[in-house]
Amino acid sequence: MSKGYVKEVSGLGNTLKTLVSVMRFYPTGYATDSPSLMHVLQGIPLVTNENLREYELYWGWQLILHESEKDLVKDLSYMMPVVGTTGFHRVSGIIDMQYEKIPDVLWDSFMPVFQKLMHSHIRPEIKDKVFNFSRDWNINNKNVVSMHVRSWMDEPLRHAMFYNEDFYINEIRKLPGDTRVYLATDSNAFAHKLDTLFPDRILLYPRQHRNSHSFHTRRRMDYEEALIEMLLLAQNKTIIGSVHSTFTEVAYYFARCIHDSEVKIILQA
Repeated sequence: MSKGYVKEVSGLGNTLKTLVSVMRFYPTGYATDSPSLMHVLQGIPLVTNENLREYELYWGWQLILHESEKDLVKDLSYMMPVVGTTGFHRVSGIIDMQYEKIPDVLWDSFMPVFQKLMHSHIRPEIKDKVFNFSRDWNINNKNVVSMHVRSWMDEPLRHAMFYNEDFYINEIRKLPGDTRVYLATDSNAFAHKLDTLFPDRILLYPRQHRNSHSFHTRRRMDYEEALIEMLLLAQNKTIIGSVHSTFTEVAYYFARCIHDSEVKIILQA
């Protein structure tokens, strides 16, 4: 087939990674079946029952490689958490969750696709909200860093395994006192805690709807505000992120499109 479509089966980060993969495989023949995704994007056809058979189905959480590219990452691997358990499964030969380890030749292939997604498909009204909220950061963004805190509050096991408030608090304490922190999080309680600990330094986008960076995000306004927060994270050259979160990961890719190799990612060990 010469066309591919993205099925919405997971959260925003996973869906965008799959979309970028399909866009790279089928530069003129990509589509989606997700009304929520089309609420935030434009210029991408919506698959219907009438034309479904014209498209190859794609879904998942990975950036998909061509067979000819897999030898470039044969030594890279990721210890992926196994859903519903405390165990991990080693996934080899991928670029997912590799950040600075991604080979330049592969990033040079993916970057134009992420840029096309940003510049051609994200709706102008969303980009306007991102610009209006962050416009003063761009004067000298050395004084603003980004922080994504995924609490996993909707997944109790992962919450117990990966959520460490002290990590984020200590990272802020390492920053110069005049550095502000743009915070995107699914925990209103932790946002309040940081604002109390670091008064006048925490920047929060004024969400109108339920905070959710969740695997289960589906509602259109959740998608819109989540994408705004993801793009805001990308405006700064330093991202303090959440381990195992594709929301952090895709924000990093967008940041690389804006700032190139100057982006620094800090993750909990």
